[in-house]
Amino acid sequence: MQQIITPSPAFNKVLALLRKSESYWLVGYLLAQSTSGNTMRMLGEDYGVSYTHFRRLCSRALGGKAKSELRNWRMAQSLLNSVEGHENITQLAVNHGYSSPSHFSSEIKELIGVSPRKLSNIIQLADK
Repeated sequence: MQQIITPSPAFNKVLALLRKSESYWLVGYLLAQSTSGNTMRMLGEDYGVSYTHFRRLCSRALGGKAKSELRNWRMAQSLLNSVEGHENITQLAVNHGYSSPSHFSSEIKELIGVSPRKLSNIIQLADK
């Protein structure tokens, strides 16, 4: 208990290492959950901390807002799956936690400036 109240330099190094590894595990957790469609509040509860503390931990680990990072990761994963597989937009939307195919299409267009259908056409033309 004394180490927590007045930590020695050696104990501070241990704490710094633990904090770094927590960031590592938190990012791994966020990557695993990126397509779940869960809210930040739900993710925080599942992680075992309050919503506010979870957002703080995520911000520290990611260097920015977790919600926008999760959104980008989900978009990237769904686009990779669309290129690799033969899923239609409805299947992609459902598999990646989007509420509807329309939500999926509008989010992709907002983030990269091209609709999924146009992107698919571009990729198909490039493959020929």
